[in-house]
Amino acid sequence: YGNLSGRSVDDMIAGARVEVAPYKRNPMDFVLWKPSSPDLPAAARLYLGAPYLWAGKSFAGIDCSGLVQRAFQDLGRPVPRDSDMQQAHFSDAVVAQGPGDLAPGDLVYGRGHVGIVTGPAVIHAEGTRHMRVIEQPVAAFFREVFADDWSQVAVRRP
Repeated sequence: YGNLSGRSVDDMIAGARVEVAPYKRNPMDFVLWKPSSPDLPAAARLYLGAPYLWAGKSFAGIDCSGLVQRAFQDLGRPVPRDSDMQQAHFSDAVVAQGPGDLAPGDLVYGRGHVGIVTGPAVIHAEGTRHMRVIEQPVAAFFREVFADDWSQVAVRRP
C-alpha cells in the first residue's frame, strides 16, 4: 500500500484515520490496521449493514458470534469464536430480569444467539428476517429473539 501511494510509513501513520493496534507486527500491512473505536458498541457499529453469513466473520458476511469476536479484536481483545465459548469466557454474569438491568457493552446470550447492548438498543447479526447486522431497540430484540422470555437470557458484562 505504501509503495502505491508513494508515502513513507511515518507519513501514513501520522495522517491515518485509523491507528495501528499495539499488538500488530507491521504497520505497513494495511490489513492489520484496526478501526479506532472507543468501546465495544462503537466497534460493533462499524459492522452495521454487513450481510449475515453463518460462520462468517468479516464485512463480507458475519454471524452473531463473529460480530462479537471481531468487535473485541478491533479493541485489541481476543475472544473465542463461538457464542457458547464466549459466554464461558466472560465469567462476570449479570442477573437480568428486564431492560433496566442492562448496561452498554453487555453481551446477551441465549438460544444460540448473542447481541451487544448499546444502551437503548442491541446490535446483532440477525440471520432470519433482516439477514444483516442491525441495531434495534432492546424491547424489539427481546421480543423477536427470545419471545420476551428472560429466563432464556444469559448476560455477561466483559
